Amino acid sequence: MKQYMRGNIKNINLWFFIVLLIFSIVSYTLKENVKLGMVEEISVIVLYPLHRSISFLREINLVHKKNLILKKRIAMISLMVQRCNNIKKENEVLRRLFGFKPMKNFDLTPCEIIGKTPGLYNRSLIINGGYEDKIEKNLPVIAMDGLVGKVIETTKKTSEVLTLYNRNSYISALDVRSRVQGIIKWREGRYLNFDDVSLHSDVRIGDTIATSGMGGIYPKGIFIGVVKRIEENPSEIVMTIKVQPFVNFTKLEDVFVIAVSKFATPFLEYNQDMIKTSIRKQFNLFPTIEIRPLCFDLFSFYNKKLFDIQNNKN
Repeated sequence: MKQYMRGNIKNINLWFFIVLLIFSIVSYTLKENVKLGMVEEISVIVLYPLHRSISFLREINLVHKKNLILKKRIAMISLMVQRCNNIKKENEVLRRLFGFKPMKNFDLTPCEIIGKTPGLYNRSLIINGGYEDKIEKNLPVIAMDGLVGKVIETTKKTSEVLTLYNRNSYISALDVRSRVQGIIKWREGRYLNFDDVSLHSDVRIGDTIATSGMGGIYPKGIFIGVVKRIEENPSEIVMTIKVQPFVNFTKLEDVFVIAVSKFATPFLEYNQDMIKTSIRKQFNLFPTIEIRPLCFDLFSFYNKKLFDIQNNKN
């Protein structure tokens, strides 16, 4: 087999040499003007397949590299999904353990934006969904990137949305990393304000700000924006924190209305006596020990105990 392949390679080389030799002789004997035309035509005929082959190989190499990058991304996303599923299961076990009421399910109603207030910052939007689509006043409105605002008026087929860029908008929010809480407002410019945060609080540039779930309108955990600037004035008791929204309102075309209004209150409710009894029973604690229901400083201790309990059951 190898000898056969070597013979073919020798034949190809021989024919290639003969073609080059004929091409050289013809180009040398022809006149200058004829020579140029013939050379160009023969060059195109001979070199075009070679050029196409090289381009094809380059494209294959590029596709291969992109394929590797996409495979890596898929693997990372798959790993993240697995971790999220594990966290979800742990969260459900902990909620049952601490006596939390179950979270409400909610539906998203997709709507198109059919009107905006003029100007750089859209203080309100008109969407093509109304009470005919079960859209009610005070329902939260989100986009793919995060929070947009809430419904303030509805008709049969349309609704008005109060956006983050409205001075009448006040949203209870928190720093996802440090859990520091405050109020999201807008005064002027492209940034929102994260207000009512005491001086020297643990808020950093780059932190994500999300809804806190308090107030009965916005579900907990909807992303609002990222901290871009922090100012601390020793003469004041609060910090000045500027937040850039994740949603680009200048390019916003589609939104989703969350179909459950009074969302936040139920899934943060808990029965303190039930929690204390449950923790003492599961962790064999003495009755004299005082338990703070939401003292998550002991979270790692609870996790360890929960892991031991599950192993004993298995």
